[in-house]
Amino acid sequence: MEIFNDIRLVGLDTKLTRPSPSASGMNLVYFNLSAVPPPGWANIFSQKREFPRHNMWRHAHVEGDHIVVDCVLDEIERYHLNDIKTDVVNSNQKYRQLLAQRERHQQQAQAAREKAQAEIDELANRLNFD
Repeated sequence: MEIFNDIRLVGLDTKLTRPSPSASGMNLVYFNLSAVPPPGWANIFSQKREFPRHNMWRHAHVEGDHIVVDCVLDEIERYHLNDIKTDVVNSNQKYRQLLAQRERHQQQAQAAREKAQAEIDELANRLNFD
C-alpha cells in the first residue's frame, strides 16, 4: 500500500502572498503545506472547494506545496483559515479511503490471477501425455 502522511497546513507564505490581479483589495494568499500533495489528494481538495458553504466563500486551489486563496486579508482569520483546515482534514481522510479502495482492488485482482493460475496448474497436473 502506498505510504501517505497527512498533509497539514504549516503556515502562511508571506513572501508569495501578494495583491491579486483579479480585483482591487484582493490578495493571493499562499498557505504552506507540509508537503506537495499527490495529484489524487489535490483533486479531492478541489472537489471539496467547488461548492460555496457560506457567503464569504472564496475559491482555493493547490499549487505545489501551497493552497492559494484569492481574498481580502481580513477574511483569512474570520472565515478562510477554518474552511481550509476543514477541507485539508477531509481531503486527507478521503484520500486514505481512496488508497484503501485501490489496495482492495489490487488484492482482488491478485487473488483472481492466483486462482486462474491454480486452475491452469491443476489442469496441467491432471493431463496425461503418455
